[in-house]
Amino acid sequence: MAVEKKVLLIFIQADSGVDGAASLEDASAKRSLFSSLKDTALSNIIRRAQFAIPPLALMILSSQKVPGVSQTFCDLRFEKLPLDQHWDMAGISVQTGAVRPAFELARALRSRGIKVVLGGPYVSIFPDQCRDHADALVIGEADDIWHEVQEDLLAGAPQAGVPGCHLSRPLH
Repeated sequence: MAVEKKVLLIFIQADSGVDGAASLEDASAKRSLFSSLKDTALSNIIRRAQFAIPPLALMILSSQKVPGVSQTFCDLRFEKLPLDQHWDMAGISVQTGAVRPAFELARALRSRGIKVVLGGPYVSIFPDQCRDHADALVIGEADDIWHEVQEDLLAGAPQAGVPGCHLSRPLH
């Protein structure tokens, strides 16, 4: 009997606590004490808010079932990364305000031998900046090809010509 492959789908909060133009500001720009306190307070409120909007894209991906693959969803706003378990692959949604922590997490996961697939808005717009940080990139709508990415994981090799997917290394 074949061993089931385990996939962890990860949502990373933007550095500022919100996505968008605020996170594109120059980090070295001088900010007032009030502005810093306000940003910190708002970020903490957003992190703790019961009404925080769930990352719908990853929830949709986690609903795509492939026999032999189990998927677990991890929202880092509310839970710790479950590194006490074995993972064959991790999918990380990269939002514009979370590029740095997403790349750092990808590096840490890959150092543990976990294959990393990056996707999301930033990856779709700037794939060249992301290629070195992942084993595969999903460019565009992941729900159109996520089934094939999971099948690639089972097969141990990327399928040639999957539209919207750049696979730089085999997923085995």
